[in-house]
Amino acid sequence: SISLSLILRQPFTITGFGWISALYTALFGTVIAVWLQTRYQPEVPAGNAALIFTAEPIFAGFFAWLLLGEIWTGRSIGGAGLIILGMVISSFFLLKANNRRYKSGTGSLSQY
Repeated sequence: SISLSLILRQPFTITGFGWISALYTALFGTVIAVWLQTRYQPEVPAGNAALIFTAEPIFAGFFAWLLLGEIWTGRSIGGAGLIILGMVISSFFLLKANNRRYKSGTGSLSQY
């Protein structure tokens, strides 16, 4: 890394593959991801967006296992379980609140 090379006072070199990796990460991990989020997030209700963002660590862990062979420990499985439990509880109360609003005539379900 650049910071380590500065601390150790050694030259920093990057290979062609390193540049391609950096470009790939910048393009897909930043530019396209931020554009997609900016474009489509306004169309998703706030409660649903919050649930999706809450699941992000689970998706990251799953893809790390799938693509990189990372091992799920008991602690990581427990953490994923707690996140899913929190999402289920939040979804239940969100649906319950939306149902009350719809029945009272203050809005349609598609608005929430």
